[in-house]
Amino acid sequence: MISKAEIEGLSPGVKDAVLFLNKLEFETCDSGDGSNYSNGMECAMPFPNIIIQSTKADLFSESDRLAILFKRKGITNITIEASYDPVDGSALIMLLDHDNSGEFSKLV
Repeated sequence: MISKAEIEGLSPGVKDAVLFLNKLEFETCDSGDGSNYSNGMECAMPFPNIIIQSTKADLFSESDRLAILFKRKGITNITIEASYDPVDGSALIMLLDHDNSGEFSKLV
């Protein structure tokens, strides 16, 4: 569950989408709307993104669930990338709006 402090720290361009995904029981762990990169934060991505924690067992089914959700919402310009690291066991789903098209706003 996302904490009040985490909610307050969310970038405005992805805040509503992050809250919506958390309500659907996706565990978001990082996000940004590209503004921090523009403001000089080199580790930030230059475009809107939302990162979701998963498990090795659920990685593909959760990615598919997101793809179905996006299709139902008419979202066509978001890249969904699923990544698993066998060294530390981390499983992440990255939602990327490379074109800064505003597609995350269609989630809510």
